[in-house]
Formats: sequence, structure tokens, C-alpha cells
Amino acid sequence: PFAAAAILLRGLGRMDELPWLPTFAEHARTLYGKRVDHAALATRYGALIGYWSFYVMTGLPRLRAS
Repeated sequence: PFAAAAILLRGLGRMDELPWLPTFAEHARTLYGKRVDHAALATRYGALIGYWSFYVMTGLPRLRAS
């Protein structure tokens, strides 16, 4: 599932959808708390949800390291 999401997001430029993978869920809980709601995130970021995932996947580990 992660590879398929990466192909959609980066390879095909489909930044409008995001499969709710365990990695994204874990990072979302770190940022927004344990009661994070995937549907609320999808509504909030809309067609830009793929960019959200990219910034979370690249930025959160750096934030944790500092």
C-alpha cells in the first residue's frame, strides 16, 4: 500500500487523494492528538492532502530529531 500511494502521489501527481496508511495515521496522531479523524483531515486539506502527507512524512522525523 505504501508503494502504491507513493506512485499515485509522486509518480502520477495525484495529490488529491491519500490512502489512510498506518504510517500517515501515526504521524497524524503525533501532530493532532490521538483522536485524529481521517475524514476531517481530508476535508480540511481537500485536493492538497497529498502535499500534507509529503510534508508530514519529511518534516515530522526532522522535528523529532531536533
